[in-house]
Amino acid sequence: MKKIIEEKGQNIPENGLPNPEEEIIAAASCHGKYVLVHFWSAVDQNSRIVNPVLAEVYQKYKNKGFEIYQVSVDKDRSRWLDAIEKDKLVWTNVGDMEGSIQPVMYYNIRSVPYNYLLDKEGAIVAQNLSGPAIERALSLVLR
Repeated sequence: MKKIIEEKGQNIPENGLPNPEEEIIAAASCHGKYVLVHFWSAVDQNSRIVNPVLAEVYQKYKNKGFEIYQVSVDKDRSRWLDAIEKDKLVWTNVGDMEGSIQPVMYYNIRSVPYNYLLDKEGAIVAQNLSGPAIERALSLVLR
């Protein structure tokens, strides 16, 4: 994130986004864990294909200090909520239903799905992990 902050000249925002229950949750609430900050859309087929992989690694590593902070770039709340339910996304899922523009800009997201794996201190240890690469990265840091 340091490089992103230097490139953008801004700090990563501490303010959060609303979850499905409309509680504001910040990524910083996961501090002290390895966190996959994952950007996605309920209407994007590639995003939906990744969700079962995320579910599998979440079940395997959630008790070892791993959390997912999934940021929706959707604008349709009902489709977002439907995808969360159908894909069984039981981790932190947030989105403002306006494209989550601020986090997208701060994290320099150009397409979805896209993610950053952060260590316990919030430093980036990997980015844009997909498929088996997510499992490999987590197996190295969460033994």
